Amino acid sequence: MSSQTLTQMLEAILSKYQGLSLSAKDNQKLLASVLALEAIEAQGVEAQLWGESHLLLKASCAGSESLAQVSIWIDCGVSRAYQASYKLLPADIEIDDCQTVEVPLLDEHRIALMCMQSAHFDHCY
Repeated sequence: MSSQTLTQMLEAILSKYQGLSLSAKDNQKLLASVLALEAIEAQGVEAQLWGESHLLLKASCAGSESLAQVSIWIDCGVSRAYQASYKLLPADIEIDDCQTVEVPLLDEHRIALMCMQSAHFDHCY
């Protein structure tokens, strides 16, 4: 699998969550959980990007031909952001100095609940 193929797959899987107004930490939990349900590994990290601390996911998938692992970085937002949107980072970005963070995975029911809560609170404000 190429990084372009993985990027397209991630865009398709995650597109319905793009409009949610979640914190960076909740983005990280939600996206890691959704990817886990699709059998895509996602490791949580915190790293400096553009002078600020960001929460990221490193989404990885083993290629079938050579079993080489392909990874794409997902920026879940500035670490302390209460409202953040995620974005896929360019495949050629280098993230060297990062710290692994534990990301609890949610089941399908909790994912749906998180999405409903987000929609409700957006409506209230």
